[in-house]
Amino acid sequence: MKIALWIGTTLVVAVAMEFWAQFLHGAVWHGILWKVHRSHHRPRKTWWEANDALSALHAPVAIAFILYGCRGPEGVARELLFGVGLGMTLFGVAYFVVHDGLVHGRLPVQGPRRTPPTVGQSKSAVA
Repeated sequence: MKIALWIGTTLVVAVAMEFWAQFLHGAVWHGILWKVHRSHHRPRKTWWEANDALSALHAPVAIAFILYGCRGPEGVARELLFGVGLGMTLFGVAYFVVHDGLVHGRLPVQGPRRTPPTVGQSKSAVA
């Protein structure tokens, strides 16, 4: 039962993180935190860019949820938070590999060096 709860929660949260990331990108990164985020829209001079700090903000939260899931008092909250932490981590790894690694060329592999179309752009291309 616990494993099913972890897997289900992990998958739901990993998908939900994409919507959270889209919200943050439009409302916060291109708003109040533009001075930090703009490094992501400029040619990189070093491997690290200031924008990386924004992605790293979620890591302590995910770590805390995973640790609570490992060490917290038994109960549904512990199991759910463990899955939430795993889902956040899964999204973070996928985002780094696909977006930063392949799209922006930050990994030593070849990828589609362009920004993939949004869902709205894909629909208009088909219509």
